[in-house]
Amino acid sequence: MSWPGSNPKNGAVPRLAPPTPNHWVVLRVDWSAWVKALFYRLARHGGGRAIEVVVPLLVQADVDLATRERWLERLWEAIQEDEVPYIEHLADFWGDLCVDRDIASGWADRFLPILQRMLNPEETAFGYFRGKDACLSAMLVVQRYED
Repeated sequence: MSWPGSNPKNGAVPRLAPPTPNHWVVLRVDWSAWVKALFYRLARHGGGRAIEVVVPLLVQADVDLATRERWLERLWEAIQEDEVPYIEHLADFWGDLCVDRDIASGWADRFLPILQRMLNPEETAFGYFRGKDACLSAMLVVQRYED
């Protein structure tokens, strides 16, 4: 898929217009290219506020829960594949992006065993888990303070 204004020969990043309802169709076609291009441009020209600009758009998008869950899966894949940390800060807003308490709780359930193992003082292996902030954000939104 090519973008209007992009040049595959020199790797030019496409110009992105402000999101409109029609942009949500693009997200279904090629999410990762759209997200990477958007965050790259915002990070370069938006003073590092890319996440703060995009999160409210995604939270306020009028989509069904199944679509939102697919978006979250794709976002999580993008976070994991993000070599240059343009979007790792997105995990701080994971609970908000879930919108629905059940979805947020499901993500917390998914991440929590890994996080607990990481934080266990008896665990001998150490590492970095990109889902730490996403897990804590989701748990905060659903008020799972005891976990």
